[in-house]
Amino acid sequence: MDLYLPQYLVWPVNFCNRAPSSCQHCGNLLLGDDSHPARHQVSEIPMAKAEVTEYRRHKLACLSCGAVTEADWPAEMPGGSFGPRAQVTIGYLTGRLGMSHRDVVEALETLHGLKIGLNRGNQDWYTRFATQK
Repeated sequence: MDLYLPQYLVWPVNFCNRAPSSCQHCGNLLLGDDSHPARHQVSEIPMAKAEVTEYRRHKLACLSCGAVTEADWPAEMPGGSFGPRAQVTIGYLTGRLGMSHRDVVEALETLHGLKIGLNRGNQDWYTRFATQK
């Protein structure tokens, strides 16, 4: 079988093959394979929703002495409110693209569903990234 492989810029992830089942002229059953089908590629950006991880540390009272002990935060937990990918994205939007605080907030919510708000407390991250240009 002669398999025709076109030069792809990006190899497709999904293929949707459509073959006729009956002749459009006489209506008889069609069998076989088309080794050179017409092709049309559609590129799409996948949905990117923010993943939120809530870290919880519990306090428990000792049954013997009554002292309350609180668990430590895990070592892998980021120190701020944003993980490494969110920080890189904010840095790119502010540093490379020069976006304002308001525009970054809008872009993160529109593109990723990440609501960070415009309050003064959230401007700390913007100031930190914007001044690192």
